[in-house]
Amino acid sequence: MKVSNINSVPIYGANISVDKKQNNIKQQNVMSNVVMCHNNPLVDKNYGILQTKKMNVSFKGGLPALPTKTLSGKINNLFNIVKTNDIIVTAPNYNHAIESLKNNVGNIKTVIKRVFFVEDKSLDRAIGFRKNLGDREAINLSDKPLMIKDSKNELGFLRKGESGYLLDGDTINPRKTEINIKNDETTYLPIKDSFDMFLDFDKEVEDKIKQINENSLSLVKTGEKETKKEHKITFADVGGMDSTIKELKKTILYPIKHPEIKNGKNMRQSVLLYGPPGTGKSFVAEACANESGAWFKKINASELDSKWVGESEKNWRDLFTEARKNQPSVIFIDEIDAIAKKRGGSDVYGDKTLNTILGLMSDSEKRGDQIYMIAATNKKDALDSAILRSGRISVAIEVKEPDLKGTGDILSKYIENEPIAEDFDRSAAAQKLFKQKATGADIASVTEDARNYALERENIYEKIDNGTYKPEDMASLRITNEDFDNALNAFAKSHKSSERKPIGFNSSLY
Repeated sequence: MKVSNINSVPIYGANISVDKKQNNIKQQNVMSNVVMCHNNPLVDKNYGILQTKKMNVSFKGGLPALPTKTLSGKINNLFNIVKTNDIIVTAPNYNHAIESLKNNVGNIKTVIKRVFFVEDKSLDRAIGFRKNLGDREAINLSDKPLMIKDSKNELGFLRKGESGYLLDGDTINPRKTEINIKNDETTYLPIKDSFDMFLDFDKEVEDKIKQINENSLSLVKTGEKETKKEHKITFADVGGMDSTIKELKKTILYPIKHPEIKNGKNMRQSVLLYGPPGTGKSFVAEACANESGAWFKKINASELDSKWVGESEKNWRDLFTEARKNQPSVIFIDEIDAIAKKRGGSDVYGDKTLNTILGLMSDSEKRGDQIYMIAATNKKDALDSAILRSGRISVAIEVKEPDLKGTGDILSKYIENEPIAEDFDRSAAAQKLFKQKATGADIASVTEDARNYALERENIYEKIDNGTYKPEDMASLRITNEDFDNALNAFAKSHKSSERKPIGFNSSLY
């Protein structure tokens, strides 16, 4: 016998014989049952299909009566069609089943794609069933302990959220009701009669699964013989910011590592770093988070803005929810002035966003959450006073251009991995940088530019153009005092030209 109708449901008793007068009646009964479920999308196309090529089937005897649709029969029947990431839930009613699933979502470590709900009013709780690589599992979705036993012994209890593997002949015993697990049980039920509600989340979870997989695979580097660990910035990498580091340690680092020093009370959990661009505010903030070992999130304040009404507020609520789940946590907000300007202007939506942030910070303080914030801005005077009060961002640290010692420290950090000539005068270079009021970012730029001058002097770029360059040519490369002076002169020239000229009468023209 061959498959001819892949959409039909299982029809049993096709080998039973009847006389020719009854044959047409039996054929009509079979066709009626098949047509009834022909368009049912839930029927598994590989399970119990009527195997016939023509409808002149020979029957012997009468069709057997369908057995009682027991809970055990329904569960065993569904076990034949469920796949990994499907879950069967049986409960006294639908609402009970869904609430129980929601309450146990943290205990279900796999994606839920489809839910089959089976109602049984004799139950006093919700029970879940699923397949895991072909094995059958029971999940206790209730606060009450759930017993599993075999034909002879009680195997033990499952507490809330726990799951246990099931073998043929095991029994799930929730008080008065018993669910018997039978691998080879045939219930004679069409699949659609085995459940009362079906939920399909395939489309909803596909994008999330793709996103998770992309994020996971993005962490894997290819084309390298050895996987190199990414260097995490620490205070040892920061130069010229001793006073800033000292304050960050007292306000954030030490309370995270040793919470007992605050005795459970800490209204100074957030820091504002303010000062000119390029002074290393975000750099030192990331170093502080890495030193603490806390969960760290770095954002630009405008990243969470949305043109849709209410979406910006939701983004900030989601951020604080994530930080609360992963506490102790550190949030670094760069350019906080973008969302924390003084209220009362024409930006009504911006005011609503700021109100939401202020409320989130107050709620976090009241709960005693270990959510620490480091904010940075170039425009401290533009900030709303409410965000700078005690209990919110109450510690303000000015980050200026480095002093002479700090300039030398930062320069040392940037040249330590560069091919510097033996006679390079670090002290003189630091003096020149300090005279130019160079920030940490400026020092990094000048150092890189000095390397470019060295490459030009050694004709490396010319060799690349001519096709004569070899990696061995880099062995003799050295950055000299002359290279650094050239880079510093170029910086001074561009820095001077970018300064804003005064507006008004220029007497030198007359």
